[in-house]
Amino acid sequence: MITGYDIDELLGRLRLACEEAGSQRQWALARGIDPIRVTQALVRREAPAPAILEALGVERLTIYRDRIPQAD
Repeated sequence: MITGYDIDELLGRLRLACEEAGSQRQWALARGIDPIRVTQALVRREAPAPAILEALGVERLTIYRDRIPQAD
């Protein structure tokens, strides 16, 4: 079974990491990431960049599953 995070959980991890670093800017610059990319991800204007995922120690996967029948 594959376990993972939904986007809300992932962005929560990013927010927490930024808080622990002191700010979004400090977190980003310490990892060589453009701070704008962090802001864009947190406000959901763009998907988290690969560098952000790498810094958080996660990877993006695409999965397919059987559809769940709709209840009437």
